[in-house]
Amino acid sequence: MKIGVDAHKKRCVVAMFAGSTKPEIFEFRITREDVDEFMNKVPQGSTVVIESSTAEKTLSMVLSEKYEVSAHDSST
Repeated sequence: MKIGVDAHKKRCVVAMFAGSTKPEIFEFRITREDVDEFMNKVPQGSTVVIESSTAEKTLSMVLSEKYEVSAHDSST
């Protein structure tokens, strides 16, 4: 599964892509509970791309324990 995350200071917008199906889009708050709930939705081994500036650092560390994570800084 491929996951795109637009991370902000207090919330994230997510698009989940499974094959050629229409993406599932949802939001979650950046709290430990909501990040855990997000991680329970995403299969282990998925590719997660995070677009943000500084908000993605902590999120990247947490998600990289379970997923292949790459971050894109839109300010560059």
